[in-house]
Amino acid sequence: MDFETAVVIIAPHTVQAFAIPLMRQYCFESMLRVPAHITILFPFVPVDDLDAACWKLRDICAGIASFEVTLDGYGHFPTTTYLKPRDPEPIKATFQSIHAAFPDYPPYRGAFGSDDITPHMTVGEFRSAAERGQALY
Repeated sequence: MDFETAVVIIAPHTVQAFAIPLMRQYCFESMLRVPAHITILFPFVPVDDLDAACWKLRDICAGIASFEVTLDGYGHFPTTTYLKPRDPEPIKATFQSIHAAFPDYPPYRGAFGSDDITPHMTVGEFRSAAERGQALY
């Protein structure tokens, strides 16, 4: 099995309690891989390089002021439903700091651009926008 790494913000238990029932219904396979989270950078370094990368991440994160994340409503990509942060800027700034230190790893392999992200917590994945539109959440 090939493993991939990522830098994520794992949601606290109170958010997991809300997100997991949605994920169980609308993105069960993803939920089995990782609990409710906000992705900062995926994919990240190869597993063999993870130890060294973690030391670098530790130094980067030590320079980032702590911040609160409040999820405030739903957002959508064509085949995805997500919970959106009220203020995405601290998450985007964290991404920028980490991505600047690891430029060889564009977010989502560059599929949606390579220098920015839309912070979100996925709670539903669908085969089409029409299927997403029929979901009851």
